[in-house]
Amino acid sequence: MINCVFSNEAAMYDVTPLENIFISEYLPRAEGEYVKAYIYGLMLCRNPQIPASDIGTALDMTEKELLEAFTYWQKKELVFIASEDPLEIRYLSPRQSINKNYDRRMGTHTELIRHIQGIFGTRALSMHEMRHIFDWVDVFGISEEAVIVLIEYAVNKKGVRVSMNYMESIAKNWADNGIITASQATAHIADMGINSSAASRIAKRWRLSRRVTEDEERMYEKWTRGWGFTEESIDTICAAEVVKATNPSFAYLDRILDAYRHKGNISPEEVDNEQRRQTLLYELAREVFSRAGIKRSATQKQRDEIERWVETWHMPKELIVYAGELAANESSPYQFIKRIVALWHENGIDTIKAADDRLSEIKEKLEYGSKSSYSNKIGKPKGSEKVRNFEKHDYDDSVYKSLEITFLDD
Repeated sequence: MINCVFSNEAAMYDVTPLENIFISEYLPRAEGEYVKAYIYGLMLCRNPQIPASDIGTALDMTEKELLEAFTYWQKKELVFIASEDPLEIRYLSPRQSINKNYDRRMGTHTELIRHIQGIFGTRALSMHEMRHIFDWVDVFGISEEAVIVLIEYAVNKKGVRVSMNYMESIAKNWADNGIITASQATAHIADMGINSSAASRIAKRWRLSRRVTEDEERMYEKWTRGWGFTEESIDTICAAEVVKATNPSFAYLDRILDAYRHKGNISPEEVDNEQRRQTLLYELAREVFSRAGIKRSATQKQRDEIERWVETWHMPKELIVYAGELAANESSPYQFIKRIVALWHENGIDTIKAADDRLSEIKEKLEYGSKSSYSNKIGKPKGSEKVRNFEKHDYDDSVYKSLEITFLDD
């Protein structure tokens, strides 16, 4: 009797065939450690000269972990555990297993199949497509009734040739969000219809000639259900902010809303207050630039800096306007404004009088010579009467209102 086998070294240069049906149907949903155990065990089946005892060492897995992995594959009917001690695994054909499993599932979901056939009409779904639908029930936990609602929605949206990938993405989204019953699915679709209508109104405002995409509808859902914005809040922000954009888009509006959200401005009242605050800051920046002789509008970065002076440093607005006046004859007026405001903040100067009283000290820190425009202001009336007449005080809404009128009337 002759016994012919490959040596262990030769086996290392051999190949282990892995059926595509395993890769496409089983591998995506299995734990990585389980896949490693299955493939290594398959190699042992093909190369019996390799000691089976090496599997634990090679994969850095304990006997318990290996048993857990093969128990998983036994449930998938890809292996049979003949013995646990010693561990003996018998591999089964993936093709036969999947066909057997498919036949059993077909018998379990007969009512679902009947409804699916009625929805798709003459389109016959493949075995692969049907397995995906069965997974929505058996793996994702979505009820058969909800699956029917899902398929009806997808077919109404895309037609009977709707792709399985499209329906699968909906199923995963529903499962992730706990939409598993028919009533939940119906309510969710109704909400999506509202989102679609609202998103379409935004697109119409921007004069977009196309239909809104599903990603844009989901974005609107995120703004309302996820972030808590009302339709009124979104419309208000859209009207005030997005009109400033050359090419407005849902992505641009998303960034704007995210900024409002992080500041805690979500309700219509909060949004309105934030916009009034931004308007006043815009007018303050305009007035500062006007006094400094800057002929252009402030950039967003510059407005953010002015906002920091007011909101974080608590710098009085009249003092910031005064900085603009002092910068009127400078070659780089805004840089001058930044430097002098920073020095005022560092030295605790928060009134125009204090700024005038410590003019020489601040001038020295700015390192300006005797011929600088700043130093030439010494001995002259410091600031216009309009600025000088402001007194240091805390600002309430009425004072903000009066400042706004002053700025706009100038």
